[in-house]
Formats: sequence, C-alpha cells, structure tokens
Amino acid sequence: MRENLWLEFEELLDRADSLCDQGRHDEALTFYELAEGLTRGLLNELQTLSDEERYLFASLYNNWGAALTALEPPAYGRAVERYRRALQIKPDFHHALANLGMALVNQSRPDFETAVRLYRKALKLDPEFHPALYNWGLTLMDHRRSDIDHLAVIDKFERVLELEPDDAGALYQLACCYSHLGNRFIALDYLADAIDLDELYAEDARFDAAFDWMRTDKNFRRLLGRRQN
Repeated sequence: MRENLWLEFEELLDRADSLCDQGRHDEALTFYELAEGLTRGLLNELQTLSDEERYLFASLYNNWGAALTALEPPAYGRAVERYRRALQIKPDFHHALANLGMALVNQSRPDFETAVRLYRKALKLDPEFHPALYNWGLTLMDHRRSDIDHLAVIDKFERVLELEPDDAGALYQLACCYSHLGNRFIALDYLADAIDLDELYAEDARFDAAFDWMRTDKNFRRLLGRRQN
C-alpha cells in the first residue's frame, strides 16, 4: 500500500470499529467492505507487506468477523471466513485464533476439536492470553456437548481470573459451574462477585437454567435484588 491508500484504509477501519463500539454492527459492515476494496489483491502479495501493514490488514478481517457474530442473528459462517483470512495474513494473530474457535463452536455443526486446537495454539504463542482461556471454558461448557467436564471448565475460568481478577464473565461462569455441581455456597459467592462488577449478571441469573434448583433459596433471591416467581 502506498501512503495515501494506507491512510484511507485506516480511516475506514477506524470508522467501522467505532460503529461497532456503538453497537451499530450492521452499519459497520459497509466500511469493512470498503476497506477491503482498497486492499483487493494484497492477499497475493503478502510478502511485500510490512509487519505493521500485515497486522492492520489482519485486523480488518478479525474485526469484521467480530461484527458478523454480533448481528442478530449472528452470521457465524461468514465470520469463520473472515477469521480465516485474518490468519492467512497473520498466522500468529491471537485474537483471530480465539475468535475463530468460538465461531466454529457456534455454527450449526459445531467443531469442538478444531476450536480447542486453536485455543491451544493461541496460548502456546502467549500463555497469558486470557481470551483464549475464556473461550476455551465456554466451549467446554457448551450445552450441546454430552460430555461436559465442569472441573475442566472451572480450571479454565480460574486461570482467567489469575490473569484478570475483575473479569465478571469468568466469575459468572464459575458460579454456573459450581451450581451445576450442586455447591450452593461457592456458586453464590462467585455470582455475588460477578454482580458487584456488572449488575446485568443478576438479570442473566434470573433466567439461566444453571440456577433453576436454587430459585427458592432466600440468599439467591436476595442476591438478585427482587423476589423470584
């Protein structure tokens, strides 16, 4: 890319990412497409790209994939294509590895084994890349699986918390795991910590099947802030 083309590409990418930050994912898709149009043909000339250009070019496809998964309904098949393009450009792109894993799991025909290989690869590149651990935990806990190992799930989310102690999502998932295991007190402790960080998890818990057996528990009701029906 020449300088002017590169600047225009970055402006389009920034505009698309900004729209995603505002939750306007449908609108963002147009700008990702325009940015791609500027770079058409570069997939055949990867050797000519600098490290910075390669990173930003891969970010286009990674972020585009994330926007597609945020649509309603999510377009996981199209997202998989974008993540794979990102990895074609930058095979060690941690975020694309973790995101591709989750997209593969959420397709109509989930590919759990490939997803786990992708998480392992991301963590081999960077053992402290907690999004790969988080997605790995979600993949192991996927309710379409018939072989959920809650202890393995707990291990992944506890490792997330070692790296990011205030990760409300990991705290909530641990609450779900311990509830599935029948451990009321640990589940409530983790749920309380998750709600302290993000009160939206109280709303999630009201409808999450993981807590069905605790619906009449007074501490569970008190934690959620209102009487449960």
